[in-house]
Amino acid sequence: LVLEEVIVTARKRDESLQEVPVSVTALAAELNKPSIRNLRDIEGYSPNVTIDNSGAGPGAAAISIRGVSYQEVDKSLDPSVGVIVDGVYLGTNVGQILNNFDIAQIEVLRGPQGTLFGKNTTGGVINVVRNKPTGEFGGELKAAFGSWDLQDYKGFVNFPIFEDTLAGKVYATDASDKGWLKNTTINENTSRIDSRSYGFSLLATPTDNFEALFSYDRLEDNSDIVGGHNFNQDNSLICSLSGIIPGLNANETCASLDTGSDEDHVSMNDHQYASVETDAYTLNMQWDVGPGVITAITGYRENVEFRRAEYDVSAADFFTLNFDQDYDQFSQEINFASTFSETFDFVAGVYYWESEYSQQSETVGLIYNSFLLGKPAGTSSFLRQNQETESVAAYFSGDWHITEALTATVGVRYTQEEKDFKAHTVEDVIAGVVTVAPVYGQASEEWSETTPKLGLSYQLDDDILFFGSYAQGFKSGGYFGRNTGVAAFTTSYDPETVDTFELGMKSDWMDGRVRLNATIFSTDYDDKQEDNIVPLSDGTVGTIVSNAASVEISGLELELVAALTESIRLQASYGYLDAEYKDYN
Repeated sequence: LVLEEVIVTARKRDESLQEVPVSVTALAAELNKPSIRNLRDIEGYSPNVTIDNSGAGPGAAAISIRGVSYQEVDKSLDPSVGVIVDGVYLGTNVGQILNNFDIAQIEVLRGPQGTLFGKNTTGGVINVVRNKPTGEFGGELKAAFGSWDLQDYKGFVNFPIFEDTLAGKVYATDASDKGWLKNTTINENTSRIDSRSYGFSLLATPTDNFEALFSYDRLEDNSDIVGGHNFNQDNSLICSLSGIIPGLNANETCASLDTGSDEDHVSMNDHQYASVETDAYTLNMQWDVGPGVITAITGYRENVEFRRAEYDVSAADFFTLNFDQDYDQFSQEINFASTFSETFDFVAGVYYWESEYSQQSETVGLIYNSFLLGKPAGTSSFLRQNQETESVAAYFSGDWHITEALTATVGVRYTQEEKDFKAHTVEDVIAGVVTVAPVYGQASEEWSETTPKLGLSYQLDDDILFFGSYAQGFKSGGYFGRNTGVAAFTTSYDPETVDTFELGMKSDWMDGRVRLNATIFSTDYDDKQEDNIVPLSDGTVGTIVSNAASVEISGLELELVAALTESIRLQASYGYLDAEYKDYN
């Protein structure tokens, strides 16, 4: 009775979990549990990790690792945690709440991963590896049913195409319910699930030393965004407008605000509609050339998104925004992993990335537009932004086995990135006629960063490993597009950096029946990007993102797995964080 060996790819090559000097949690058998329905449900398995819906975009994730977090869905700000699927980095958090279906393993890497995984991994990386086609005919079908008429179907079929050389797999999922949150204004349930996906994979193995895996995935998610609660009081702005705006009755309006919003009820004047359509193409090729393995990963993804945001969350038609966003990304990575000699092994690679998004936001709130801004009834106010990003990088990470027990790790990555940003001020339209013409602005800037890693590990015996490391990561600079003035959206912010020192132990006890891993760490978070409302050079006031803060974070992480019997396993984790601002400018 022993715990099985777990193989991870945390350093872009296959290694045993207990021998890799990285703070990583690997989940494989745990993914068979029906309680893990999507990415949100893995947070309890890894210390100092929280995963939630952001509430501001379809399937958008808000992930925090070691106190480094994000939840913004505006594409002008980049995520702080990298979610990677089959080697392809997802450049936006919309669609990151992945379904737990046909997944081989999920690895949660804690701390900055700037050397091997690059920009926007200051918190860490969630590395998702899906199952390959097996080459044998067979499949699986799962169905789940629950409250609010929940129906969740998932299935896949593996099949051979050419024996031993080409295998295929097709899959499909469909999930829906009638919504668990009652809207007392429109008398309908909201927060409804309406999602489906399908795709296929082809695995070619023409020779013993070469394989190519191609995947196509299609996602159509029309699920509502969870509604917000209404805590307006009778002296709120909306109530004070009663009697001033024609048709706004004081008693009815203020009474409609007090609808008993709680954990099961909201009182907005409509659903918070949202949708995302994603097409994803991935090609992963591996060629064993003897001294090492060459890996080439090509990925392309395209998102078409919509969301309706009821910012006032009240029964009145006060302030509503409709967002339309188009996003696409392309990435190409080529690396070479080699056991160069008995005392030295390494992985080195190059990386190319480009992405583009366009966003249009439309203000349609009657009270906000007509009364507060004095615009004619029927006015729609538009803001638009567009950005192109191009990034290139080269990286190297090597292990020098000084003795049989002592190993030194040295890694470095150089990244160069350019962003071209365009946007315009408010454009007013009535019945298709432009009544207020926008003012256009554009800006471009280039950044370069070098992110190192240094480490030492000591294998005390077959069951105990001690390690220590210093690692750095950075999050991209850019322009904050959700603004109304040229001076605001053409003001750039620089990259933020995270430097982490950590000491750890990995150990197996009681003849391999008990596994205990522990880490302590200290993080310096510099040039932290913060939203700030400031007076601008054109005399207006706007929200800009600036490098306003420095933060210190320290913590402790414990992970325990014990095989109590053949069928009973104990798994526990503990995380502690202590964080404070050093400076806030």
